[in-house]
Amino acid sequence: TATETVTVTVTGTNDTVVLAADGTRIDGEGETVGAGGVGLADLSATVTEVTDGASGDGDPQTVTGTIVFADEDINDTPTVTVDNGTVGATYTKDGVTFTAAGTGANDALTDLPTPVQNAINALKTAITLTPTVGNDDDGTVAWSNTIDDDALDFLAAGESVDLSYTITADDRTATA
Repeated sequence: TATETVTVTVTGTNDTVVLAADGTRIDGEGETVGAGGVGLADLSATVTEVTDGASGDGDPQTVTGTIVFADEDINDTPTVTVDNGTVGATYTKDGVTFTAAGTGANDALTDLPTPVQNAINALKTAITLTPTVGNDDDGTVAWSNTIDDDALDFLAAGESVDLSYTITADDRTATA
């Protein structure tokens, strides 16, 4: 009788950390689920200017939400960061949307009067991130942003500014 050993080597690969899209829930594998899971992502919020002289005029307004992440690699502990140095902005007035680069004639943010440009830039306040205690390979991070109501006074009825922030989840082996 003769015997030999068969060796099977299983090699892992790094799974990228997954960020949940706004209004969705993901499970620990980063798959969208209808209920339960890691949590419900809330990535957008609205601030409405308080009418001059009304209660709350001039007070800071804070909006909040939740960032949800998952990484199938159970030994990874992702961190979530925000790039507060590069905040995108679009401004809508009279049905025209002004963007950083513009897409047509006279619709770049730099085409706006300097006081409007300065007012938009003043709205680019930092987002604060607060990780939930006990996060491991999946978890949640609360975000908040505070804007001074007085900074909104340049906006007329029907005008709006959308601010966009880049959120990164990093498990130190692959980034989402």
